[in-house]
Amino acid sequence: KIVELNELTPRILLELINVTTNSGEPVKFQTQVRGNPSPIITWFKDDEKLEANQRIKEHQEEDIYTLIILETIASDSGCYECVAENSHGKVYTRAYLTVI
Repeated sequence: KIVELNELTPRILLELINVTTNSGEPVKFQTQVRGNPSPIITWFKDDEKLEANQRIKEHQEEDIYTLIILETIASDSGCYECVAENSHGKVYTRAYLTVI
């Protein structure tokens, strides 16, 4: 059986959506990504790799990947990007967060 190449390369089934929130509120960015092998997911903010910490959490459930910011602050505003990469390719989705 020939495996379709487009089943191997990562593909985004759910794009990130722009979010506007009030300072102190939690925010969730969610995307759905498939690929074979399962892609490695990396989150970025303004082109810098995000490191999970007490305020910023990464969560995965099957092919749904979620970035959670527990209590937003003004400096969280910016462009968030989820990059999915495996040996067959790389795709990304991005959205903006505005903290008021």
